[in-house]
Amino acid sequence: MTYNPPTPEGGRHAQKGSDTGDGTLKDPSLLVRCIKARFPGAVLAFHDDGTLLATSPDFPELTTFGIDRDEALARAADALEEAIAARIHDGRDIPPPSQGRDVAVLPTLTAVKVMLYQGMREQGIGKAELARRLGWHLPQVDRVLDVQHNSRMDQLDAAMGAIGRRLYVRASAQR
Repeated sequence: MTYNPPTPEGGRHAQKGSDTGDGTLKDPSLLVRCIKARFPGAVLAFHDDGTLLATSPDFPELTTFGIDRDEALARAADALEEAIAARIHDGRDIPPPSQGRDVAVLPTLTAVKVMLYQGMREQGIGKAELARRLGWHLPQVDRVLDVQHNSRMDQLDAAMGAIGRRLYVRASAQR
């Protein structure tokens, strides 16, 4: 997983290209670099009706489209977030991002929730055990893992600490 600084608009969107510098993470569950998570691997293809179809080899359930490349990638980012939410809800694996020319950008909060979820799965920690370690009720754990819920970063930091992980944030100049 690689991370990318925010855009001037500050909204959810996609960036083109793949990371070619210090943004590559050796262990994505240990470090958040910059602000946005990038999932390369989106495949764009022209559809019969002139729109651009966006799919992903990592998430076969992700299929969306756009009038042009930018719109297709922006919609792919939204679809990716939905696919991740469904996988977390169903207790399924979230694959590491593959290499690709086109990139869907996840919001920071979603990226951190993915790291928490992956860390829990790697260590065999269930929701009940996380709740016990944090002194939380189970619905609080459900919310902290829900990508649609606007969790506070201090809650995510505490949850990461409960599974033995530290969250680091670093900002860098946009390229």
